[in-house]
This record gives sequence, C-alpha cells and structure tokens, in this order.
Amino acid sequence: MQVSLHDPDHILISGIDPVCSDMLMQIAVCSQSEAGDAAHQRLFPRPTERPDRRLEADWKMYVEPDLQEAFKSATDLVEADLASMSEEQEYGGRSVCIPIKNLWTWVNALNQARLALAARYSIGEADMYELPEISDGKGVAIFQIGFYGTLQECFLQVLEEAKE
Repeated sequence: MQVSLHDPDHILISGIDPVCSDMLMQIAVCSQSEAGDAAHQRLFPRPTERPDRRLEADWKMYVEPDLQEAFKSATDLVEADLASMSEEQEYGGRSVCIPIKNLWTWVNALNQARLALAARYSIGEADMYELPEISDGKGVAIFQIGFYGTLQECFLQVLEEAKE
C-alpha cells in the first residue's frame, strides 16, 4: 500500500490489499460507542476528576452532543471518501483518491477509532510494543490501531509538506 500526492489537491492511496481495505471500511464502526461502555467513557470523559453533578449535567447537555456530532460528521466524511474506492487495473488491489482538505478530518476519525478500540479491548501502551496474536479480538484491535496510526502519520506528513 502506498500513500502519495496525486495532484495538488488530492492524495492517492494505492495498492490497498483486501485486509487493509476491510480495516479502512471499519473506521466508522470501530469509532462507535454506546453510553456507559469503555469506548464511550474514553471518547467522552468526565469533565472533572471529582464528581460534580451540575458540571457533569452541563457537560452532557452542552458539550457531549457537539462532540457526538463532530465524531459522526468525521466518520461520515471518511465513509463518503471511501465510497470512491476502486479496483486497480494495472497493479492489483484497490485505490482511493482523497481530497487533501479532508485529511484533518481523516486524522480525527482515525484517532477516534484508535481510542475506541483501545478502550474496548483494554489495550495499554505496553500492548502496542508486543507482536499481537491476530487470533483474537484484542490482537486484531492492536493491529488495527497500528495501521490507523501509520495512516495518521502519512496524512500528517502530507499536510506538513502541503504547508511548505
């Protein structure tokens, strides 16, 4: 898989194999959370360390809905960009062209997916330094977190180069 500048306004991800294609298509699903689950608690942490019912009620009323909308719009944009993924005739695999203006949203959606996966599977920093056993959900999640992190790095590099 290769990430490259396609033209001044787009990047091209090419040579996407079936496993990577599946992981890309799962970004939105991985990012989802339900009230009370570990992913939701990680994505929507309490506003203070000490319990404060009034502040927590204000947070849930005024901040959390905006965060939920921001997360939803980010994953919607990623899904819309991925809808244009196509089979490559020349090299095999799949490819997708993404507007550079969408890359910050992609970085945010990828980060959301990484945080949700880590919370859902109780993955800590130490887990990321071990080779995952891909035979269980936690191992697959570690692999996905690494893949999404690599994509974030590629996108941030493109954004940095675009500034120059």
